[in-house]
Amino acid sequence: MGTLAWAEQSARLSNTERIRLIADVAASQVTAGLERFAVRSGLRGAALGRVDLKSVPVVDSIEARAALEFATEVYDLRLLLHCQRSWYWSWMLGQYEGRRADPELVFVSCILHDLGLADRYSPAAADGDFSVVGALAARTFLTERGWAPQRRDIVADAISLHLNPRVDARIHGDEARLLSLGPALDFFGFGAHRIPSATAREVLEKHPRPESAKDLFPEIVHGDGCRPSFLLSLGIKRFVTDNPLDRIGDTVNESGSLLGSPRQDD
Repeated sequence: MGTLAWAEQSARLSNTERIRLIADVAASQVTAGLERFAVRSGLRGAALGRVDLKSVPVVDSIEARAALEFATEVYDLRLLLHCQRSWYWSWMLGQYEGRRADPELVFVSCILHDLGLADRYSPAAADGDFSVVGALAARTFLTERGWAPQRRDIVADAISLHLNPRVDARIHGDEARLLSLGPALDFFGFGAHRIPSATAREVLEKHPRPESAKDLFPEIVHGDGCRPSFLLSLGIKRFVTDNPLDRIGDTVNESGSLLGSPRQDD
């Protein structure tokens, strides 16, 4: 569920897929509580020690620059800053988990992951799934850039999958795993405890968040029966207004990390 191959059959959720999403959300929250306890107890010090802004590589390839130029052209400032922050969060959360991902693939995936919310593409998402619309737009852009099909499809599938509450790296790869983490931290606060507060402040100084969490994204219409509308019906929007990144000054625990609802599962 969530890949482009799945979406080509139908982006509408079956009853079985709805049940799976509910189970994945519930499992993620249970795991969240367990890991928050471990962090507060000082049991994750080694993993936290790997998370640092210096661990984030500078990705300045021709293709990375082209993706950023394209994103700057099609996004409004809110979306552009969100995607840039998502790159930092994604990579650092990958360091926390000890992932070995391709920096260019993760960077391009992060920068292009919300094309389906941009004005140019969002009308197509009104009757569907914006992550699928964005994945198709990214695939077209990368095809026109002459990307090898294998690398292009890693990016497109990662974008299509990033709405899933659980993305297993063993099945979908480290790149898709990382893209499922970074945007979820920036939007919902999932995994905030994994980022040292000083490091989070550095990221927010580079790419500031809007003053109000509700201004993170433009309002768009989501297709009935698709993942965005179904996940919203489960009440996940409440996390947006309770994101630890919005109160970074007073949510630091003894380990120096932010308190929040982590999103991890494998």
